[in-house]
Amino acid sequence: MLHPVMPVKSLFMIPYRADIDGLRAISVLLVIFYHAGIDIRGIQLFPGGFIGVDVFFVISGFLIGGIVMKQVDAGDFSLRTFYERRARRILPTLFLVIAACIPFAWMYTYPSSLEDFSKSALAAIFSVSNFYFWMNGGYVADDSALRPLLHTWTLGVEEQYYILFPALMLLVGAHDRLRWWVLGAATVASLLLAAYLGSTAPSAAFFMLPSRAWELFCGALLACCPVRKSRRFDPVLVLVGLAMIVGAGGQLDDATAAAKLATAIPVAGALLVLRFAGPHIVSRLLGSPLPVAIGLISYSLYLWHQPVFAFARLREAGEISDPFKVKLIVLSFVLSGLSWWLVERPIRDRRRVGTRTAITTIAASSLALSAGMFTIVRSEGFPSRLPPVLRSVDRTAEFTVLEQDGRQCNHRWPADACVFGGGDVVLVGDSHAGTLGPALEETTSRLGIGFIDLTYQQCPFISGFHFSPEERNCPAVNRERLKLLSELGGGRTVILAAAPWILVRAEREEATTGPSLAAAFEADVRRLLALGDKVVVVGPLPEIGRDVPQFLLQQVSTGQGLEAIEEGLWAPRSSQAAEREEMVWSLYHPVAELPNVSVVDVAGRFCREDGMCVVNDRDHAFFVDNNHLTHAGAERVIPALLPALVSSLNAAEGGATRAAFSRPKNR
Repeated sequence: MLHPVMPVKSLFMIPYRADIDGLRAISVLLVIFYHAGIDIRGIQLFPGGFIGVDVFFVISGFLIGGIVMKQVDAGDFSLRTFYERRARRILPTLFLVIAACIPFAWMYTYPSSLEDFSKSALAAIFSVSNFYFWMNGGYVADDSALRPLLHTWTLGVEEQYYILFPALMLLVGAHDRLRWWVLGAATVASLLLAAYLGSTAPSAAFFMLPSRAWELFCGALLACCPVRKSRRFDPVLVLVGLAMIVGAGGQLDDATAAAKLATAIPVAGALLVLRFAGPHIVSRLLGSPLPVAIGLISYSLYLWHQPVFAFARLREAGEISDPFKVKLIVLSFVLSGLSWWLVERPIRDRRRVGTRTAITTIAASSLALSAGMFTIVRSEGFPSRLPPVLRSVDRTAEFTVLEQDGRQCNHRWPADACVFGGGDVVLVGDSHAGTLGPALEETTSRLGIGFIDLTYQQCPFISGFHFSPEERNCPAVNRERLKLLSELGGGRTVILAAAPWILVRAEREEATTGPSLAAAFEADVRRLLALGDKVVVVGPLPEIGRDVPQFLLQQVSTGQGLEAIEEGLWAPRSSQAAEREEMVWSLYHPVAELPNVSVVDVAGRFCREDGMCVVNDRDHAFFVDNNHLTHAGAERVIPALLPALVSSLNAAEGGATRAAFSRPKNR
């Protein structure tokens, strides 16, 4: 029978609490729905479900903190025993999941992706996943849904905390008042750091222990509190806590969570649930059989669900249907139940698996997996397993931007812009513009005219808008772009390009400085014209309905003839892109009527009237994903821009008056 919370001397001496497993169930379900991305009538179910991780951190801080502090108080804390228990809990199921992923990674990934998978597996084995994913992409990056072990970053955070916290408690000793002060100060320091990094380095704030530790410390602080008698309003407070957690999962999204420590809401909710649970109806419901059953397998469920979804998306070379997502959730439950019953449950029982056997098994598994992953990394993903055309796709399907002085040009402050031979042609825009940079620079160099790269990721050239929650500098960047172009003087050709999806997202949000997106864009174009510049607006690049490199790999794995791929495959444009492109053209058409402005439709370089687009040739992929161009793809766009470039050449040869370029001092 599952018992509710019983009053004892202090919260960190409580027996098993069924309500905590119920809280785990809510947390893991939120995470699963977030990664599944199920829509109901066009509205995503739990777009903020990632906050389930924050609740897990509070629970871990509460339980592990209580155990450690109780044992330190009793004078019988053993690091060896503590780490053995943690290893039994975390590593066997993790190693099982990694091993199960290997054949699917072999079948459904390119050499570069298989190498990335192997490196992430090594990072997970050695408890540094959070470092790896911080330095190699992000949680909401375009390819995050295709990385089977991305979710193991949380294990890195927890395992690093398990090194820090016991050492801290041993230093403090059995001194309650000092313990409160130390944990309180550490919580506040971590919280302040998280607030600072949230606006200056959001990826570091997300992945790293120093900015996550406050959530675990909050749980540990709660474990220090003396138990109080059950009171009349306890059920209401638990309901409030649950509402804060579920509400945050339903209302937050990637944009709102990136600002102002929005995760404090579910953290506070988890603390309310843990603090005010008791022998009342709400806790009994939370500790009822179904939530408890899900909570018991929550760790296995958390480990299995991301690989299941990632490999399904890799196999389908794109997004998957909602009914299929439901089937994948069921599959995740089946795998989790089996691994909990056959691996996790028995190895955690020291009566069934002794210490020597457990340590030997874990160590041998770690060595075997590490050796296998290291071999794959050394072989660069075994490219020989793929036919030559797919090896060429893998080599060329790279996000290529200009570099100068050993640094990328696509994310520089305008005062530090990349300059190649002068400023006859200036490229301005976001990552879509950035992918055009190398091919444009090569072309302008052949023509003998200068080129400046003023691209900045997730920052189109439209004043007054924050286009991305991860990039809050965009309004300031655009002010500096305008200032720089004013200082350079007129007579230049300014090429503007932007991703359709980022413009549509901005159109749905309010401008930070008043005007609509269309009005702000037209005003910026008029400013350039007033300087004497010519403006070329690059029409929306085609969005393919699938991840292009993965689509090509899928065609081979499902029996498509290699000859068809070598001749160039045709894939349909994204059905969802039509609305976005229509909105973008409504933005561009008004400025096309202005003198010295040309709007160039580049989609015709790839797509036919029936909506089918060529995505590769024998030696190159044209798209990095489903919308960013490779270098070969950018080269297909250049002929559409040649008239404007030749016009710049004629102006330069005709001695058009313009200020000589000089790099402004950093401001």
